[in-house]
Amino acid sequence: MTFLSAPAARLRSAKLLFITGLELPAPLPGLVAAGVNIVTITDDTRSDAQLIEALGKLHRSIAIDNALFGIRERPDVAYQADFFHLASPRRAEIIKSALPLGILLGCTCETRAEFDEALATPAIDYLWVGPANNDDLIAHACWMAPQSNPASKIWFATGGVNKSNVAHLLDVGVRRIGCSRAISMATDPLAAALAFSDAVKQAWTDDPAMDAITQHATNAGSTSDYYG
Repeated sequence: MTFLSAPAARLRSAKLLFITGLELPAPLPGLVAAGVNIVTITDDTRSDAQLIEALGKLHRSIAIDNALFGIRERPDVAYQADFFHLASPRRAEIIKSALPLGILLGCTCETRAEFDEALATPAIDYLWVGPANNDDLIAHACWMAPQSNPASKIWFATGGVNKSNVAHLLDVGVRRIGCSRAISMATDPLAAALAFSDAVKQAWTDDPAMDAITQHATNAGSTSDYYG
C-alpha cells in the first residue's frame, strides 16, 4: 500500500522535467532516482492500442516514486497519464473539458503573447516556456509568474536547456527546467539527469523565497492518492 501526494502538489514541487520518446536512454526508474520528477512522452508512430500498452507499463514503473507522467498531442490516450500537453494555448478549454477528471493540462509558450494567454486561461495548469535562449521571453515569464510565488502558474524553461546555459537560467530566476537531448543524448544519461537535478535543487536551497513553494506543495499534498 502506497500513498502519493496529489498530482497538483507533485507538479508544484517538481524541478526537472524530461521530454522523451518511448525509446528511453536509460530505465525510467533510474532516471527518476537520478532526479527526474516529470516524464513527458512524445510518440506519433504507434497506434493507440500500442501506445496505451507501452504507456501503462512505463507509468506503473514509476507510480510509487511520486513522479508525474504525461503525454503530448495524443488526447485519446491521456487517461493513461497524469497530464496532457498541448503545443500551444489554443483550444485549451475545449481539450480540458474532454479530458478525464483529474488530468492536468499544460501547453508550450514560445512567445510573450502565448505566455500571457496561457496565464489567463484557467484550464491550463502549467506551461513550458522557451526556447531557453530567448532571454526576453524567459525574463518576461520570471516577471509575470515568479516561481517563488505560490500564486503563480507553474512553468518550466524548456527548449535547448543544456549544461552550458542552465546556470544562467537559474541565475535569472528560473526554478524549474525541462530537458530532452541534454539527457537523452548524453554519454551517461543518468549522470546528466543527476547533474541537472542537483543544479536546480541547489538553486532552491540558495533561494529562501522557494521555502514558500515547498511549504505550499507540502500542504497541498496532504490530500493523497492511493496506489496499490
